[in-house]
Amino acid sequence: MQELAKAAVKYLASFTLIIQRHGNTDPLEPGQSDLDRKLSKLGTYQSVDAAVKRDQMGYKPTFKLASIAERCVDTVAPKPIELATVKLPELYAKMVTPEDQSVIDAAVEIFKYAPLNAYVENENVYDALERWTAIAALCVTTEVARRNLKPDDVILIGCHAVLSQALALRLIARGRFDHEQDRSVDKLLALNLDEAEQIIIEQGNLKHVL
Repeated sequence: MQELAKAAVKYLASFTLIIQRHGNTDPLEPGQSDLDRKLSKLGTYQSVDAAVKRDQMGYKPTFKLASIAERCVDTVAPKPIELATVKLPELYAKMVTPEDQSVIDAAVEIFKYAPLNAYVENENVYDALERWTAIAALCVTTEVARRNLKPDDVILIGCHAVLSQALALRLIARGRFDHEQDRSVDKLLALNLDEAEQIIIEQGNLKHVL
């Protein structure tokens, strides 16, 4: 799978990619699935503000993808008039093993919104994130390739907290999931991504964090 992920990232490097963490959410209600959590009023404001910021910098998405979690979908499409959002397919959820999901969930409970370097120092978490980012890269590539997008297309991907940084790391590391000494990689590892914040990658290079 890792070799396939490298090929997927090489393909995605021809595009401008924006990876966005979801905005602030309402508390989980009794009996509610985590996937069904909604953005709070603050989260909606954050998402609209983020859209304005990227538009002002000339990054207007032409294609949007998001996790199947409602808060991720609502973050990348905060206004009804915006471009329709494609949810990553159920296949994506089925490819992530329960074991890896449990490791990542447990790490999030411990590290919360700590920078990515706090996560990757743990071998089990590193391995789980390595597999998760490979799956995510393959799923994104599948959806993009199906639509015959052009190199000047801007792709917005709505994601969860630490997973946003993890996917960005794979994309700027040319398909690998590692943390060799590199200025962009160091910046990404030390980044504490705020709610609805966006990582912008152009042709495989880290350009901005908005």
